[in-house]
Amino acid sequence: MKAWLRLTLVTMSVGGGFTGFVGNFLIPSSYYHNPRILLPLFVFAPLYAFITISGLMFVLHPDRTRLLMVAISLQILWISSPLFVYKCFSGFHAVLDFSKRPAGNLGFSVQANAAIGSDWRVGLFDGDPWLIGVNVFALVMLVLLWRSVRTASSPLRGQGPPSR
Repeated sequence: MKAWLRLTLVTMSVGGGFTGFVGNFLIPSSYYHNPRILLPLFVFAPLYAFITISGLMFVLHPDRTRLLMVAISLQILWISSPLFVYKCFSGFHAVLDFSKRPAGNLGFSVQANAAIGSDWRVGLFDGDPWLIGVNVFALVMLVLLWRSVRTASSPLRGQGPPSR
């Protein structure tokens, strides 16, 4: 695996996961009695802990990438509807989102955005617009990780037993 890819994956998972974990608890004390605010914290704190641990496991054992692949996969989709919203980003994200235009207009719109940091959002019955987003950065990182693992584990082609 190339050094730049390994360092990017470690930064994304360990740095972004830890930032997301700590950021969960930086909420104003006035929200402590609101279960609608606190309940998602108990979902995303363990999720960011998982992302951090998967990165630390990757640091210790670069050949064990299954947990890291799962952690990255959880960051690829951003789903928004009037019934349910889910997004989770760790470290960095570059998102393309496809949304339905407001009532009265036909078709869809495409937007792009990027940011450094960790972010999450979850909601039920908030009346959000229809939107599907793809974290292109996480998708590219997952594909590069998968290809590097597959390449490293495949036997060398064209090599038979040593000749005498």
